[in-house]
Amino acid sequence: MAVLVDQEGRPPFLPNAYATLRYRDVGFALTTIEKVLRAVGMAYLWAASREINLDVVLCSESFLSIEQCEDLAFFLRLDRGAQDRLVKASLEAKKSKVVRLEQVRSRGAHLPESTLLSAVEGGYRIRTVANFLQFNHERIAPKASQRPRKDLTKARENAIAALRAQEPRRV
Repeated sequence: MAVLVDQEGRPPFLPNAYATLRYRDVGFALTTIEKVLRAVGMAYLWAASREINLDVVLCSESFLSIEQCEDLAFFLRLDRGAQDRLVKASLEAKKSKVVRLEQVRSRGAHLPESTLLSAVEGGYRIRTVANFLQFNHERIAPKASQRPRKDLTKARENAIAALRAQEPRRV
């Protein structure tokens, strides 16, 4: 059985519950479940590099902004080496107190070179993470006894749609 674990070896609840309910319980292959968990794990890596607690964001009334969804989609389309360089650069930029004038003028540190994956693989990752976000959106939808908040629901749906719109299309 495939399980996603964090840096300390603990399994995060939401990704593993998603993989179990949507993939394992309906008979998907282990390799498919591993690929899904790897893509969702990349979303958690992106969130950690941006100092976002994805579990809290997914369970709260606030959600990812459209800009964050676009940044996430870009991150998912990178190969693993480029993702690691980007995470390392974001962590080093926060530790450094001394900055060069060029960094301030250009609104941030020099971005490491990025290597994009194929459109098929990048699209699969984006689609998988969008499905994960949709699953969590449906999971916390207001119960029948609660009054629905259409503004929050619409904001979540717009963010998920923005992420899906970043999926590469065939020409």
